[in-house]
Amino acid sequence: MNNIILLLLLSLPSLHDFHMSRLDLHYKSDQQSMQFSLFMFIDDFEATIKEHEDNVDLKLFTKKESTVADSLIYNYISKNLLINVDNNIKTMNYIGKEIDEKDLQGMWIYLEIDNQKTFESLDITNSILTDAFSDQRNIINVLVDSKRKGYHILDKKNNSQKIKL
Repeated sequence: MNNIILLLLLSLPSLHDFHMSRLDLHYKSDQQSMQFSLFMFIDDFEATIKEHEDNVDLKLFTKKESTVADSLIYNYISKNLLINVDNNIKTMNYIGKEIDEKDLQGMWIYLEIDNQKTFESLDITNSILTDAFSDQRNIINVLVDSKRKGYHILDKKNNSQKIKL
């Protein structure tokens, strides 16, 4: 019986009717580290990759996950999430990914910029999934040493935000 219910749930179309991502950016001065936690819906991301990468089926978080999943995730994010610190473009290091324990339709992707000294301004361009979904919203939450410095909602037309500290 449980298998039948699981099959029915898996065969349903997407259960969410909105498109969003959430980026938590936390700068920790004592570690000279800028840490990124990015949430997005798995089905939205897989559909976008499938469209852009010649029908690659990622099958994230399954036994059949694509062997190139992590590199495709990093490449996509590197093109669609740009971080400029004091007018210097930064490269993020890919740490990994995990399924969201509270929402099995979502995943968290972790990135980091290390050896980042204190800075005065931050420009964030976040166009994640905006090319795939016209209603896509990208939430950005910026913390510096656990103090909120910015909270912004970006979309396709307004995908950049400058934050002065």
